[in-house]
Amino acid sequence: MARSRSRLTAEIDFDRDGKQHGFIRLPYSVHRSAYGWIPIPVACIKNGDGPRVLLMAGNHGDEYEGQVALGKLIRSLEAEEVCGRIIILPSANFPAAMAGMRISPRRRQSQSQLSGRPLWRPDRADRRLH
Repeated sequence: MARSRSRLTAEIDFDRDGKQHGFIRLPYSVHRSAYGWIPIPVACIKNGDGPRVLLMAGNHGDEYEGQVALGKLIRSLEAEEVCGRIIILPSANFPAAMAGMRISPRRRQSQSQLSGRPLWRPDRADRRLH
């Protein structure tokens, strides 16, 4: 089966050892600009080979506990404490988190109500973000 190229791009190198943070860019087109993007904060903490873990919070922007916990984890965890790779999305729905709303102010329905092929599948996170 042929692998399709993701529309998502990342500012960080998921294969590099160490602690990195930046944004995943999700293309977002509106009438005034076809070249916009929605930022999705991401951190990657990697130290050698080993298991891979994806931690995600903030699918609903008004649910703060997970976002706060993952933010604290990003600040406190160092690469030397990890064997493998941890990818952290502390605010998966960044526009909603910034607005303090449950769903994105850019959409009228939640991600779970959208039909069609999902843009993000956590089980394929490492493969899709290259």
